[in-house]
Amino acid sequence: MARREPERYASRIHIYTQTQKNIVATVEVNKPVTVDGWKIYQLSYDEAMGRWSETSTFEPRHGIPWLPCRLCGHLLLWLALSSPSSQHRSRYAATRLSECRESPHP
Repeated sequence: MARREPERYASRIHIYTQTQKNIVATVEVNKPVTVDGWKIYQLSYDEAMGRWSETSTFEPRHGIPWLPCRLCGHLLLWLALSSPSSQHRSRYAATRLSECRESPHP
C-alpha cells in the first residue's frame, strides 16, 4: 500500500458526557471541539498508515491554566518598557551606539 498524506487532519468522534449527552463532532488540528467547558484537541494520528489511519491521539483540556501567568507576564513587560528609567536607558544606549559608529576603529 502506497503511503499517502491525509487531505486534512480531522477525526470524526463521539463524545459521551456525564450528563448523558451523546455528541458527534469533527476535531481538526488547531480547531478543537468544546464541550461543557472542555476543549478536545487532536494531537496526532497513525503516520505509518497515512491517509488510511484509524487511530488518533486527543488531548482534553479544561480552561486555560496558563492564561493568568501569560497575562501577568505581558503586564510586567509593558510596565518595564514604559517606565521612565527604561526610556532613559534606551536613549543612553542610542547615544552610545551613535558615538561608536562615529569613532574610527583602531
